[in-house]
Amino acid sequence: MQVLANGAVVLGVWFAFQTILEQQRQGRLSASLAYLSSYNSAEVLTARNHIMSSWIRAKVGDLAAPLDRTVVDRIVARTVSLYEQETGHDLRVSIVNIADSLNYAATCVAGNVCDGETLRRHLGHEGRNFYCLYETYINSVPELRSLVTLEPGRSFFVGSRAC
Repeated sequence: MQVLANGAVVLGVWFAFQTILEQQRQGRLSASLAYLSSYNSAEVLTARNHIMSSWIRAKVGDLAAPLDRTVVDRIVARTVSLYEQETGHDLRVSIVNIADSLNYAATCVAGNVCDGETLRRHLGHEGRNFYCLYETYINSVPELRSLVTLEPGRSFFVGSRAC
């Protein structure tokens, strides 16, 4: 009888532990979904649309890949400049908004508040492309360099892989 009681206690502790782990996982998933909702808020969505529009206007879709990094960096700088000239919108504001949002996602994961797998699945491609395209540009523009921190977002979305 004592063995049965001890087994029930161990099983109860194991079940409680599993329940706590599941609640934590559900909490991280819920925080991730809330973050994704904020990533689609009007401000960030407008910034993302400005970035996308700048590339559509630049008509760079015909370029053959892969391009030398210096060529890519010149195209990025030209695209930012042309977009502002054509629309009057300072694309640097959009770059800051997106970088801040992606850094928030990485911080959320690093703090074990959000689920990294969920955020990578939904934002990984976009985050990697953003950092790979704009990292050199951000570092070359003093106003941006003082406003934008590339970490922890770059590490989370790009990691040690080459762009």
